[in-house]
Amino acid sequence: MNNTEFIILLQDHPNLGLLAYPYFIEPVNSGFKILEKINVDKAIDYQLSEYELKLVKIAENYSDQHILKLFSKKKLTVKEFYKKLDSEYTNKYIKPYIEKNLSKLFSLLSESQIRCYKRTKKESSLYGTDEIKTFENPAEVIFNFHKTETEIHYHISISQNKKEIQLNGRKGILLSNEPCWLLMDNKLFSFIEIDGKKLLPFFNKTHVSIDSKFEKKYFEGFILNSINKFKVKYSGFEIIEIKTKKHTILTVEKDLKSNAVFIPEFRYNEKTFRPDDTYFVFTKLEVHGDNYTYYQIFRDKKWEQKQFEKINNSGLKLNKNGHFVVPGAETEIKDNNLAVTINWLNENEWKLKKDGFIIKQDFYKKKFFTEKISLNLSVEQKQDWFDIYGFAVFGDIQVPFMNLKNHILKGKREYILPNGETVILPAEWFSKYINLFLFGKKDENNIKLDKFHYHFIEDQEIVDNSGFLNRYKELLETGMEKDISVPLQLQTELRLYQGKGFSWMHNLKNLGFGACLADDMGLGKTVQAITLLLQNKIENSNNNSDNVYAISSVSGQLNLFDIPAPEINKPVVKEEKPLLSSLIVVPVSLIHNWQNEIKKFAPSLKMHLFVNHNRAKNIDIFNNFDIVITTYGIVRNDIEILENYDFQYIILDESQIIKNPASKIYKAVLKLQSEHKIVLTGTPIENSLTDLWSQMNFLNYGLLGDLRFFKKEFLYPIEKLNSEEHKIKLNMLIRPFILRRTKEEVVKELPPVTEQTLYCTMTPEQNTFYETEKSKIRNVILENIEKHGVNKISIEILQALNKLRQLAIHPVMVQDDYSSESGKFNEIIRNIESVVAEKHKILIFSSYVKHLKLLAG
Repeated sequence: MNNTEFIILLQDHPNLGLLAYPYFIEPVNSGFKILEKINVDKAIDYQLSEYELKLVKIAENYSDQHILKLFSKKKLTVKEFYKKLDSEYTNKYIKPYIEKNLSKLFSLLSESQIRCYKRTKKESSLYGTDEIKTFENPAEVIFNFHKTETEIHYHISISQNKKEIQLNGRKGILLSNEPCWLLMDNKLFSFIEIDGKKLLPFFNKTHVSIDSKFEKKYFEGFILNSINKFKVKYSGFEIIEIKTKKHTILTVEKDLKSNAVFIPEFRYNEKTFRPDDTYFVFTKLEVHGDNYTYYQIFRDKKWEQKQFEKINNSGLKLNKNGHFVVPGAETEIKDNNLAVTINWLNENEWKLKKDGFIIKQDFYKKKFFTEKISLNLSVEQKQDWFDIYGFAVFGDIQVPFMNLKNHILKGKREYILPNGETVILPAEWFSKYINLFLFGKKDENNIKLDKFHYHFIEDQEIVDNSGFLNRYKELLETGMEKDISVPLQLQTELRLYQGKGFSWMHNLKNLGFGACLADDMGLGKTVQAITLLLQNKIENSNNNSDNVYAISSVSGQLNLFDIPAPEINKPVVKEEKPLLSSLIVVPVSLIHNWQNEIKKFAPSLKMHLFVNHNRAKNIDIFNNFDIVITTYGIVRNDIEILENYDFQYIILDESQIIKNPASKIYKAVLKLQSEHKIVLTGTPIENSLTDLWSQMNFLNYGLLGDLRFFKKEFLYPIEKLNSEEHKIKLNMLIRPFILRRTKEEVVKELPPVTEQTLYCTMTPEQNTFYETEKSKIRNVILENIEKHGVNKISIEILQALNKLRQLAIHPVMVQDDYSSESGKFNEIIRNIESVVAEKHKILIFSSYVKHLKLLAG
């Protein structure tokens, strides 16, 4: 079949009119021989092109067998079906179905190079005169109107490839009505938006006449619609094109799902088109007597497309409903969706207006502020705090920043401006500035922020008029390498890490901050503190105002939550103050240790033990000493005396003792007055973050807010929810004021063994019990000496001494029903807890197995 050609053949169907079928033909003599009709089953045997196969499948849709299957409810033969078929049913159901498929076939045929022929009757041959010409582009319908004084003449002509064709006197066959396909003069014409039946009258008549008494209605209806949709030739009236000013309107409103969207409209003078409007011209009729004038506005599709591109380039994106949205806004919940959209407008409305867009809003009883939003804040350093002041700027309106406090704290995005507009506060303001309001205090229209909360300022866009923040940042960045020289009067050589610890405490002092030295037990916290007190005495004695440095972190120190620490600062000048005594508060067991180490390492420091029952009530004597040493119990009992003295330093050793903020000891030490504060502890957190709060609140009052605030903002989110965000914030606040090194970190600097002797006192109950038992034992021994002599009761004496030793350890070792506490036992437990909290191992020796069992139990 090398000489065969695939074609489409138009031929009459006995019942359904002119239909199109695929055939093979071959050239013979001066024409072609029709070979065979092709159906889907036969198509498998031939190597058909993609177009050819599609044409075969479409034609199969109106084959007799397929028509029978679709439209016959009974089991009939094809002949029986057509015999019973009436014209009304055919025209109503079958013809529309066939025309729909014919339209698909003709459209595909016009795109391809496949030829089409019309077959006359049942001839077996085709000739060149039988070929049907097809066109890729549709024909144009021309409506012709001519108004006279008595009537209106109307007829339709067509134009194909800009060549006008009159229908009158020609023979046309309507192959499909909607869409319209017309066979005329061996040419196949297609039309858009025209009912084919409107063409039929003009094959037999030159025009249709409309009486003048109906002309107004005719002009208002049929002619107006024709002018809007088709090309028109006319006389007897006017059609005027209006020159327009074009604007694009973007209306922000809520769609059916309550999402904020941008709906574009194109305005030509006062006429507005939406992008999905299908008509491209707007026509308005004006009638003055017998004069009819149409005024037309034509849409500029190229301009509209450019406007669409500008909207896309602005950052908005087109959704499936034909609305523009802010990227990501549709995934937000309802209120956030609106907020994201309005905030996008705050940043971008000026760009849209610059491109000529008109921005409108359509929200029920509410108008949102959509202009630029900015925040002008500045900070000034005062003695111990910062003043933060400024305005939120909304266009021409300025609002004191303090007025936004409740909105920031409560997460309320909407704020009503004085002009009645609603502004959506930017989401980043809530994360950036909430800490200023959480930790700051209202001072008229300013925020008063303690200087140890500098973190909440340094990363914000706040103007620093004082320059303090820059100086502080320089200190944080350089202070690590700037160590303070150890006083020559110190009678020992500090290890490297101890020198760092001393420098760190000294530098924080000069910035007015308290410090928590949280090194492991045995790393020499005491000698570092003594060095600090010695340096303090030297500086005050010499009335020297040297430059000093503040260090917020030391290389190798532990972060409580493994958060990277900030770095350091630059020199600031410290004012001199008169020398005052410093107070060291210790557990009873450490009094002698402190006393011995001060005598050993800093004998030039004059010290006073404020510990015995006969202690002086006149605190003026403190002025005669550099250091006053006392115990937590005495501070608790004598706070009414001690709170009246302004100490230079207050140092709390084993500061975890004040971990309970409800305890009398905590409340008492909080009343103590001093210029500087230090706490020493190996376990800043033993059981709960509340332990940390108590010590930090003593050091830098207000650093972590009050206890209720701390529990809400830190304790619950961290301990219950394990919130990394809150861990980071807490570390940011406390990091500059805590220095912690473990033995593992500084093991190379440590001696093989270190020894420390702790002296323990009995509890009052234990002491009373001990003295009672001692009197009984003494009386028995004296009586036995008198009866038997000393040499004969040596064993009894040893037994008595052994019993007294056990009573000193814990009376329960001697008397099972003893219910009070033991001073030594409590001190052992306290030290065990500290060492265990530092994750070290413990080896305990005792002369008594019973004692070890007591500790184990």
